[in-house]
Amino acid sequence: MALRLLAMAAIFLVSCSKEFSDESGGGLGRVCRLQSIIAVDNATGFGIYALNTGFNISGLANYVQAYDSMTGNVDYEVMLQYQGDTVKTSLNEILTLDRGTRLVTRLTSPLDPLDPGGGRLVFNYRYDGKGYLVEKTLTTSSVPVPILKVTYTWTGANLTRIESFLTTLAGPEKFLQVNMEYDITKRPRSFIPIYPEGFESFLYITSLNFGQPSLNLIKKISITYFDNNGNPLPPVESTIRDVVFSNDGYITEWFVEGGSFDALGLFSGRNRFLYKCS
Repeated sequence: MALRLLAMAAIFLVSCSKEFSDESGGGLGRVCRLQSIIAVDNATGFGIYALNTGFNISGLANYVQAYDSMTGNVDYEVMLQYQGDTVKTSLNEILTLDRGTRLVTRLTSPLDPLDPGGGRLVFNYRYDGKGYLVEKTLTTSSVPVPILKVTYTWTGANLTRIESFLTTLAGPEKFLQVNMEYDITKRPRSFIPIYPEGFESFLYITSLNFGQPSLNLIKKISITYFDNNGNPLPPVESTIRDVVFSNDGYITEWFVEGGSFDALGLFSGRNRFLYKCS
């Protein structure tokens, strides 16, 4: 029960992560990476909050910033420092990269960011030979066996289902299920992988490599949580509409209707996307 409450609290803290804005970024070009995700006020068309990624001269992401243009404040800024196959952050998190693919294979995060020597959560990621995320497990520094396991099901190069199970004395207990639908007539260029349950990785999804994104345009996300008796709770559904593409195939805007899936850093209502291009 304690782990279920911890997981729910972590997801809640991220999913309540406001609206973002900073009208900065590069124009579209031959090779582009997503740099800013901006929540836009529907009435005025102005950005109100943004999740921004900075890149150094070598093209490596070196910070992620949440900027509130309503107040002009930086709510938080996470700096990234590269040390070989390791990335250390100013939140006292450590991400381990595969030496060949540069995929993130492990993320360790302190239970208390102000106490880096205390207990830690350890997320391990497993990918298939094509670089698609297929499994995530959660352990702690004191419990080295998985206490949470997440499986990712891909259909035709699209992520269509995510299932999460808690480890209990009675056996695996289903925690959540995500179903995802796509517009198979559209293929965005260089977009991010979408993991609606990925509360631990959403800060880094635009800066580090957490696997191949889905091939087609996401159009619906349905998230169902389960109670302690295995009964499904009412699903939270998000529908993506009014998608705008650049002439060269990058998503520049869309509208999220229904429930929010802010654990991605993608927000309810209108979103704009800016890119860093080379």
